[in-house]
Parts: sequence; C-alpha cells; structure tokens
Amino acid sequence: MNARLNQFLWVPLLALSLCVTSSRGQGSTFLSYRAGASTTELDTAPVNLNEFQLRLPGVHLSLNDWFTLSTAFGYHHADMGPVHRFWRDAPKDAFHRSALVMKRYRKSGDYFRIGVAYRSGVALEVIPILGYEGSLSAKYDISALLPGRAYVFRKLANGNRIGLFGRYQTTPYLLESGSLGDAEVFRHRMIRFGVSNESRVSDDLVLRVDVSSTLVDDHQWVGPSTDITIQLDRSVIFDVALIFRRKST
Repeated sequence: MNARLNQFLWVPLLALSLCVTSSRGQGSTFLSYRAGASTTELDTAPVNLNEFQLRLPGVHLSLNDWFTLSTAFGYHHADMGPVHRFWRDAPKDAFHRSALVMKRYRKSGDYFRIGVAYRSGVALEVIPILGYEGSLSAKYDISALLPGRAYVFRKLANGNRIGLFGRYQTTPYLLESGSLGDAEVFRHRMIRFGVSNESRVSDDLVLRVDVSSTLVDDHQWVGPSTDITIQLDRSVIFDVALIFRRKST
C-alpha cells in the first residue's frame, strides 16, 4: 500500500516544489542519466545499465538560525537493455526524500551540516548525514555529503570545475508482478570512484559529467520469499546531470 501511495502522492508535491527556491549554498540535481555495462561473476554476457532520474526540490524551511527541513521528490526509471526505452515494462519508482539538518555558515560562505535524512524505498530509510561545502584553498573546493558522496574540485575559469570523487549509492525500484518470482523491489548498489567536470551553463544551472569505475556493483531482488543478489564485475559508468545551483555573488 505504501509503495502505491508513493507512486501517486508525489505528483502534486512536485507541483508545489516548483514554487520553492533553494537557499544559499544549496545545489540540487534536476535531471540525471547514467549508463554503463558489466558482466556477472557467473556469465560473460554484458549487463547493460541505463538509468534516468528526475528530481525536484520540495519545501525548504529554515526553522531557526541553525536548523533547516528540506524535501525532494522524483522519479527513477531503469532499463537493462542496450538502449533506454522509457515506456518499457522495467524497474521504476517514484520517491521522496526529507532531511532535518543543523547547518553552520562561516564568514567565507563555507558551511558544515549534520543531521538525519529519510529516503523511501531503501533498506535503511533513515540515516545520519555529515557534510561540508567550501574552499580548501584559492584553487580547490570540496563538496561532501557523507556517507553518500565526496568531491574535490579544482576551480577553472567562468565558474567551471574539474575534480575527483567517490560515491556510495543504493537505488531502489518497484517491480511489476512476475518480474522474478515474488520479488517486489529491485535495488542497485554501487561504490565507485572517478573524475568529474562541471560547466556552468547559466546563472542557475550547472552541467556535470562524471566518469567512474565501480568497486562494488550489486543487483538485488527482494520479495516475501525472494532475496537474490548478483555481483557484477568492475565496470565504467558514465553520468550526465543537470544541477540547479545559484551562482555565488
């Protein structure tokens, strides 16, 4: 029942999110596409990866000078074929994410944050988070939100950046009945490291392109009597994302 509610209730909330702007120092991925190919530990046939995500920021409330409450809503779709077909009967999920964060700004504009986050559909729905956004020096920036991601960038001209990153990510999808026994959820878990390039395309939008290699790449199917995990070999993953981030003044 909760899974069905997730599919329908997020739509009006997306409309509400269009009316709310992000606060100073915030960045939110709006569109992203991920592609790659690998092989299983039991088979040499390639396993293709095509994942699309749409995400919009929701309500962002400053409770006081220290605490903020933010939400995001979105839609995932995956296709394990060589070409992404959006209308194919494939793993998909509407999701929502909320976070209660204590944030402390420095005079330079850098800030620390610590709090808890909720993400629907994953095995551990509530997790602690620890983050830092700021400058390491005149030439280098850091952007980290643990345990999910950490980026170190070298600043270039016109607001562009290039750098290195590490990411831990679990993406859940709802399955149609009969997909694999009684499996209801498909989870894709990855730990990867790579290089990143950010190009500012407007005062509010940044285009990010990542190329990474996986250290862990698991596919898991979970249901009332199903728990199957397949480990994939190391592969190269390409990410393209459009990020809403206001230009610093």
